[in-house]
Amino acid sequence: MRKFIILSVFLCSSLVLAKDPFSAYVSSTSISEGDSLTLTLELEGKASGEPDLSELEEKFDILSQSTSSESTFINGKFSRKNKWILEIQPQSSAHTIKIPSIKLGSYKTQAIEITQSEEKNSKSENGFSLVATTNSDKVYVNGEIILDVELKTSLPLQDGDLGTPEIKDAIVEPLVENDNRKSIQNGMRTLIFHRSYAIYPSKPGKLEIPSIPFRGIVADPNTRRGWFAHNRRVSTRSKAITIDVKDVPPSYPKDQVFLPLKNLLVIESFDSQDPKFEVNKATTRRFEIKALGGLASFLPVIEAPTQPGLKVYTETGLKVNKNTPDGVEASLKFSHVYMPTAPGAIIIPEQTIFWWDSENDKLRKTTIRSLTFQVEGRGTPESTTVTPSLNSEKNSQAIQSQSPQAKVQKNNDGWMIFALLSFGLWFVSILLFYMNYRKKNKKIIQAGPSKIKILVNEIVAAAKSGDVRKSYTLLQNLKTSEHAAFFEARQSGNIELFIEELEALLYGSNKEQEVKEILQRIISHLTKLLKNNEEAKQSLSQIYPE
Repeated sequence: MRKFIILSVFLCSSLVLAKDPFSAYVSSTSISEGDSLTLTLELEGKASGEPDLSELEEKFDILSQSTSSESTFINGKFSRKNKWILEIQPQSSAHTIKIPSIKLGSYKTQAIEITQSEEKNSKSENGFSLVATTNSDKVYVNGEIILDVELKTSLPLQDGDLGTPEIKDAIVEPLVENDNRKSIQNGMRTLIFHRSYAIYPSKPGKLEIPSIPFRGIVADPNTRRGWFAHNRRVSTRSKAITIDVKDVPPSYPKDQVFLPLKNLLVIESFDSQDPKFEVNKATTRRFEIKALGGLASFLPVIEAPTQPGLKVYTETGLKVNKNTPDGVEASLKFSHVYMPTAPGAIIIPEQTIFWWDSENDKLRKTTIRSLTFQVEGRGTPESTTVTPSLNSEKNSQAIQSQSPQAKVQKNNDGWMIFALLSFGLWFVSILLFYMNYRKKNKKIIQAGPSKIKILVNEIVAAAKSGDVRKSYTLLQNLKTSEHAAFFEARQSGNIELFIEELEALLYGSNKEQEVKEILQRIISHLTKLLKNNEEAKQSLSQIYPE
């Protein structure tokens, strides 16, 4: 009997000693989508370091974190317990999600599986709702999808942060950003926060719009102590949305840029209602392309016609994106300047812009009308001005009556005045150029070349790897950075052009060779810019010492 009792005590002691000193438990294993839960990590004994939460942060947002410890003496024996209390929220809307094992030194907790209810679009707690919706569940590649995000709360909100959508393989344009208002709903005062975005997918397939989080602080009247109420943290998350992105329809012309739009309009005009076309006289024909449901960088430029007896010059266009609640209104303005070189009839053929009606799912085309006009006049301006004076008998006699010496003197006086004016303009230009050069190169010395070099090297590395989107993003950052003055001083006007070309690459039907050529130009330009910067820094540092 005594042996049995000793054996039992030994086994019980072994079970107690076998207990893992580091454990984890949660407040609930079943939550509604968007809810948060409390995860407690408990260590028996002295803590040496902090738990490793890196794996946990890959699947959960840590909303708050606190620690506690307690020490006890029982029958003369000392014991210590440490706790880490975390409020966490799943990043995924999956039905089943696992809290990973967490390490603390040589200790390791068991993984915990929890489930989420999919009955509601979003839910954090009573008094809060966050809903994300789109105007359609399918769209063509390069087409526009509108995302609306609306947060409602009847709680006394003190502070909050509503996230923005970050979507891979798509460009996101904000449409409505600060639509905040108050409303009375069901007899309760409700705060409404509305955001709207235009999304343009660049690849066919499934486009995942991730859930959008909200975190805030509200005053909790139920925890009032004396005259003051405590604040508490709240959080919620919208439901993720999947969009079906369709490829270019087979009926769309293969040699045309795919333009999925809600509407497209071309407006043309002249400076006068009835323009007169004359030899060597410029006449401007103005164009404006307006589109709803696309970006200005998507719009095509009408090509300048090639006709005998006519020179045509294209003036650089102006691209504008106007954000509205119904989508982006894009416009492209440019002009053709007609310069006839010979008299006669000239016919400019019509041109056609193909686009896809995304609302009616049909191929559309907009025609630029043909133009026929009669050119008047003869010869060039030089022959036109000289010939009448030579053929006029009175003018001929007047010229012959003048002595050669008088004519030479008149010509010399004219050239002398012209030379003096030219020299004065040249001197003023040189002076202004020197002052501007000195001012800008001072900025180069002060611009922090080491930081500029880092920025430019990142763009070059992205371009060498063939990453068009990263190159586009870095160039945008560089354009708006504090070092933008450096690139102006180095006459780097190509930066803006590169941004437009990369934007067109992201949403156009481009061949692989075209992509490589544009990226190679960026690499060559920026590499040369870095080299020139180093040379300028060495020479100018002597002129402008710090």
